[in-house]
Order: sequence, then structure tokens, then C-alpha cells
Amino acid sequence: MYCLMGYQCNNSCLFCATGTDGKGLSTNEIMKFIDTNLCEGGHILFTGGEPTIRKDFPEIVKYTKDTYNARITILTNSTMFADSGFADNVCRYIDTAECSFYAHTPTVHDYVVQNPGSYNKTVTGIQALINHDVEVHVRTLINLRPTFRQLPDITEQIHDLFGVDKIWYSGLDLCGNLLAHPELVVKLQTAEYYLEKAIEVAEEHKMAPYLMFYPLCLLSPYHRALVIPETQRGTINSYISDQCNHHKGHGYDYAFGKRCSRCRKMNECYGVWSNYLAKYGENELSPIP
Repeated sequence: MYCLMGYQCNNSCLFCATGTDGKGLSTNEIMKFIDTNLCEGGHILFTGGEPTIRKDFPEIVKYTKDTYNARITILTNSTMFADSGFADNVCRYIDTAECSFYAHTPTVHDYVVQNPGSYNKTVTGIQALINHDVEVHVRTLINLRPTFRQLPDITEQIHDLFGVDKIWYSGLDLCGNLLAHPELVVKLQTAEYYLEKAIEVAEEHKMAPYLMFYPLCLLSPYHRALVIPETQRGTINSYISDQCNHHKGHGYDYAFGKRCSRCRKMNECYGVWSNYLAKYGENELSPIP
């Protein structure tokens, strides 16, 4: 299950898909959702915004683990875990952390997340999660203009700093804060070469690379199996508060070009973000014969 807890965050990423506006869930709303939907031994992903900045976050993950023995995953910028007391208190309840890491230099990282000092806290936080035996996956972006050429270097640094065995690459959704900063996006085709090189770096270091919401036709045949297939989409039960100022289809609002109907892989492909397709068109998409 996917629980979006709210939109507040301690970063202000220029590319954030959600933004920070909108009312999040109350503690009671989250507890009610858990009790209504979660089964013994189930799996739940908490996200935001940044879920860990909520004062009730330790209480919620403890309740979820103690009551349902659930597998708990969080989508996080990791900075709160730079606080050793917070890490000691919370990590015991977390099974998996999907951690964002956007640039391999502090200057660029702190610029794109609009938070001075965030790079160092991110690195310290991810290392704390690992030291507490939390399974860590690191996520980075494919077509962000300040960083797309550095994708191989970012991948190398993720290996050197954290030694994780899974890395996720994601294309940008043209919504949220990016509506005010469209210049930060490059076309997926422009970043294609650097993504392929980054995947090669990951494989050299025995890191398993994964891609989500990325068209199969923009990858070499050898790498197409790395894209999470569309058939897995229906396995996630999504919940977003009615009070949250965001459309409920977020995260799965994807589309295909007209020419995609001629592709033999269309039933396995996510296509691209619908907003991306509306802005850039389908010329870079080539049906796989």
C-alpha cells in the first residue's frame, strides 16, 4: 500500500512533482487507513513530502510494525537520519528506505534541492540507515539539466559512498515545482547516452539498476529488461487524502504516442509521463518492430 502522508518537506526541490501546498493526513486519518487496509505481514510505503519530518512519524511506524508486523518502506531524502538520536529511535521499525541522491557535488545538490547543507546531511543520513541494517535503495533523476551529463559520475559516487546493491533511475514528471522551472528538464533522448553509460557503471559495480516510467524504445535491447514492467502497476493500492491538493492519479499518469500502437512491446511499457508527452510530443519515441 502507498500512503502519501502530506506535502511538507525540509527541502524545496526545484523539480518536486508535488510541491508543498495542500493539507496532509492527520495522525488519526493515517491510523484509520492502516487499520482499514493493512493486513498482518503486509507491506506499506510511506511518502510525502518528506514523511520523516512529521512529529508523529516515529509513533506511526512503531504502531504499524508492532500491530501488523508489516514490512515498512519509506521514500525519503534521508536528512533526518543524520540526527543519531532520530536514527536510533526510528530505524528499528524501517525495513527499506528509498533514498534520493541527485548530484555528486554538494554545490549542485544543494542548489537543486534549494537547501544549503543538504548534501552532507543526505550522505550522513543514508550511511546511518545502512549502519542500522535498513535495506537502502538509492534513487536519482535521468533528465535533470544540471546533472544529466554526470549520471555515470553520480552512479559511481553512490557506489563509493554507500555500497548499495540497487539503484533507481527516474524521468521527471512535468508538474509541481517544475511548472515554474521548465528549463530544468531535458528530453529523455538527450539524456539517453549518459543513462546507458550510468547503467554500465552500475553493472560493473554489481549494483542492480532499475528504471520506472521510462519508454523501452529509448534503451538498448540489452537494457530494456531493467524497466519495471507496466504489469506491476496494479499491485499497488494507492491512498491519498481527499484534502490533499493533488490529483489522485499521481505516480501513474502515463501516456503513449499514436505511433506506439505499432510497437510490439507496448503492453510491457509504461510509456512516458502524460505531461511530458504533451510538452515534447512523440517524435523521440520509436516503435519496436
